[in-house]
Amino acid sequence: MFRWLLAAALPCAGLVALRVAADEPVKEPVGIVEGESISIQGPMSVGVVDGKVKTVLRSGGELRVKSGRATIDLVEGGKIAVCGPAHLSVLKSGGGLTLALDSGTIHSYVDQEPSLTIYTALLQAKPLAIGGAPQETLVSLDANGGFRFVQSAGRFESNSN
Repeated sequence: MFRWLLAAALPCAGLVALRVAADEPVKEPVGIVEGESISIQGPMSVGVVDGKVKTVLRSGGELRVKSGRATIDLVEGGKIAVCGPAHLSVLKSGGGLTLALDSGTIHSYVDQEPSLTIYTALLQAKPLAIGGAPQETLVSLDANGGFRFVQSAGRFESNSN
């Protein structure tokens, strides 16, 4: 009797597990990440493009560049270069892309989309396009909390109350 119940319960448990996995939403892709000394935590996928293995960073993921440089080729076009050592998190929602920079340097080159916002512990920076030109931004955050923001136009807000 016990074996019969067990045999009947196992397929049902498998269907429930598949249903739970299917209900979890797939995170939006941010872009293809390349670099020699990087690690990614959180949502990502790996695929083969033109015979090469490519890693796709997804919304909610974290990128750590241990040394050297990594690039994120954005899905909408544009590029973000990350110079290590660096650590950042990405969140994509609608037409916006948020980078939470813990340490390191990022150099972004973004057309009109996605709308980019860069957060640090102390500041929030939002690059602005001038006359339809691409947004080019250089943000550097050192280990002591020093912040450098270089670009043609932007809006800054303090994250402190």
